[in-house]
Amino acid sequence: MLIDEVALLKRLKEGDMKVFNALYREYHGKLCDFAKYFLRDAFWADEVVQEVFITVWENRSDIRITSSLQAYLFRCVHNRCVNLLKHENVMQRALEQYASAVEQELMFAGLTDAWFDETFSDLKIKRLRAHIRSFPKQQKEIFLKVRMDGKSYKEVAAEMSISVNTVKTQLSRALNKLRKEFCA
Repeated sequence: MLIDEVALLKRLKEGDMKVFNALYREYHGKLCDFAKYFLRDAFWADEVVQEVFITVWENRSDIRITSSLQAYLFRCVHNRCVNLLKHENVMQRALEQYASAVEQELMFAGLTDAWFDETFSDLKIKRLRAHIRSFPKQQKEIFLKVRMDGKSYKEVAAEMSISVNTVKTQLSRALNKLRKEFCA
C-alpha cells in the first residue's frame, strides 16, 4: 500500500467525511462500470456500489487492507456482484419451479396453455421475482427452501431453528400473497 493510501485509510478510520467523499468521487464511476460488466444492469450495478460504500463507511474502523485501497474496493464490488448473481440464480430456479407447479395445477383445472403463456409472460415473471424479493426475510427464506430446494417443512424448521407450524404459516402467507397478486 502506498504511503498516501496509508494516510487516507487512517483518516477514513477516524471518520473523516472529506476523505470518504473523495474516495467516493474517485471510484464510484469506475466501480459502477466494473459492476455493470458482471451484472449487465446499470441500476443493480449502482446499487451494489452504493452498498459497498455504505459498508465501508459503517465498518471503517475495522477495515484491514493489505494490498491497495483500490484493489480492496474492486474486490468488495466483485464479491457483492457474485453474491447478487447467485441470489438471482436461486430466485430464477424458484420461479421456474413455482411456474411449473402452477402450470400443473392449471392443466389439472383444465385451463389452456395459451392462458398460462399469457399469464406468465416475461413481464409477469419479473413482477413475480420482485414480489418474492419484497417478502420479509424469514418468509422469503422459507419460500425458497421449500419451493426451490424442495426441502420438507421439517427440514426447513430444523435448519432455521423454528417450528414446523411457523414454516407452514410463513409459506402459506407467501403463497397467498402470490395468489392475490397473480390470480386476482
